[in-house]
Amino acid sequence: QKEIEKLEETPEDERSRTDEARLSAYKSQLEVFENAQTQTAEVDIESRLPRLMSITAIAATDRDVFVSCRSLKGHGYTIWRTDHSFENAEAVKTGVGGCCGQMDLQCQDDNLIIAENTSFKVGIYDRDGESLGGFGKRDRSSKSGFGSCCNPMNVRPLPDGSLVTAESSIGHIKRFDQEGHLLSYVG
Repeated sequence: QKEIEKLEETPEDERSRTDEARLSAYKSQLEVFENAQTQTAEVDIESRLPRLMSITAIAATDRDVFVSCRSLKGHGYTIWRTDHSFENAEAVKTGVGGCCGQMDLQCQDDNLIIAENTSFKVGIYDRDGESLGGFGKRDRSSKSGFGSCCNPMNVRPLPDGSLVTAESSIGHIKRFDQEGHLLSYVG
């Protein structure tokens, strides 16, 4: 727009053929840009809406329901806490990384257990999203590490307090205590 305005300051009968060609090209480029902006905004909203509305996990305790969905702003996922009537929603954890449309969470007692697959760890949080600990590291050579891309994908608490993790693509299933010590390699 600034280049167009600068060229239009010169009276039309005093512009060179080069100036006229540049002015015409700038106007065409501006028109294409404005059309692309409008179309991109419309497509972006329509294409993102179903993804933003998808729920990747739901878990409950005796007093809360936790739901994981894509963050409305930026990247990652937001963990919401509601009551059992799905009212009084509050975002308790934002910006949680996830891969391949996957963000798994579970509950154990009043705590959240999150398979933070882009961090190669299991996160343990209180009901307000405050960290209580966690474990894990990217390591393709040891049985206690998480290999491949973006693992663990799933986590499940067991009645004895241990946690079972599942890794995509390589299919490893492992059982850990809450401090992250490998208890058994299931398969």
